[in-house]
Amino acid sequence: MTNLKSDIRQILGIYVLISLTGFAAWYFSPWESKVATYIISHLAMTLVCFAFSLFKKNSSVYDAFWSYVPFLFCLFLVWDAQGQLTLFQWISLGVVSLWSWRLTLNWLRSWHGFQHEDWRYIDLANKSGAWYPLVNFSAIHLFPTLIVFAAFHPVFFVFEAQNAQIGLFIVGSLVSLLAFLLNILPIMNWLALENAAIRNWAKF
Repeated sequence: MTNLKSDIRQILGIYVLISLTGFAAWYFSPWESKVATYIISHLAMTLVCFAFSLFKKNSSVYDAFWSYVPFLFCLFLVWDAQGQLTLFQWISLGVVSLWSWRLTLNWLRSWHGFQHEDWRYIDLANKSGAWYPLVNFSAIHLFPTLIVFAAFHPVFFVFEAQNAQIGLFIVGSLVSLLAFLLNILPIMNWLALENAAIRNWAKF
């Protein structure tokens, strides 16, 4: 337990540094394009995450990255707009944030510390041999970053579009929220059953 607490403090510290790197790359970016500014920030954070993966000799340092960064970008967008957002923009950021926190907290709850590494990464290391550093960066770090950025890209459209398609926006928001509820309710029930089992076990 002591080692796990120490590992949690370390991983939180790592993500603070990753976040500060992303903020600096975003804030001081010379690019006018919002997309260019955010992709630079995302890539800068990916490089820092990769560096810590090498330092800890554990590529699972990246595991929370893909779900956490969308929420961080939501904060950047609020900062950039100085809080002056439309209802559509607030709803978009709210839906993205709900999913981001749900997935990141699920990772934190099931994380066992640095002694654990995703078996798929270990398998890639065994299969790629001397090529693993390249595979590690490209397949485990860079490729997921590009996928997440592509998935986040529609949020930029909400901030830049002049004429919002209200009907489609409402449908999309409702589907996202419904999916979130359908996803979170079974987890809450499972946690309640798990806590009940722990309490019952403690009685014996």
